[in-house]
Amino acid sequence: MTAEPHRDHSHHFAGEPHLTEVTYQAPKAGHVVVHEGRTVLFGDGDGSNQVVDSAKIADPDAAARAFSADAPHHGVALKLDEGSF
Repeated sequence: MTAEPHRDHSHHFAGEPHLTEVTYQAPKAGHVVVHEGRTVLFGDGDGSNQVVDSAKIADPDAAARAFSADAPHHGVALKLDEGSF
C-alpha cells in the first residue's frame, strides 16, 4: 500500500488508481463513503443514495440499494451495522 500526503491527511492506495467504465447516476456531483464493506454514494441536491458492496463497486452488474434523504442539500451518508443510515 502506498500513501500520498494531501495537506492535513493522506490518500492511501492498494494499487495504482484508475478509472473504470462503471458509473452511478446522480443529478449532481456527490460524495462517497466507504465503511464496513459498503460504499454509499450520496447525490448532492436531491439526496439520492446508493449502497453497493465495496468489493463489487467496479462491477457493472453490482446490486445497488437505493434510499433518499428527507431534506437533501449537501452531505454524506453511511449505513450502520444495525441497518440505519
